[in-house]
Amino acid sequence: MGEKYGFIETTIEFALKRPELKEPLLKLFEKILQEEKDRDLL
Repeated sequence: MGEKYGFIETTIEFALKRPELKEPLLKLFEKILQEEKDRDLL
């Protein structure tokens, strides 16, 4: 699992440093987190 997680973490960190990707990614993360919270509440 470590390698897969590290790959994802590095990719996200790299993408967040790109001005054209940062805002869309943050919005996507907010959407995903809200969906996960909503799923746990049901």
